[in-house]
Amino acid sequence: MKNKKFDCVEMKRVAAEQIERQLESLSPEERLAFWRQGEEDLKRACRTDLPARRKTA
Repeated sequence: MKNKKFDCVEMKRVAAEQIERQLESLSPEERLAFWRQGEEDLKRACRTDLPARRKTA
């Protein structure tokens, strides 16, 4: 088997475990706020990092 320098599946698993630990002590409302904030952060990053999109008819 090939020796990988980067394992995407392992990276995803580790990230999911970290998020699970972050959220385990939060209330449902706090968890929802966590995900909503992440969504807003992603939207902001997309708006600032990508060129303006043109509407096509």
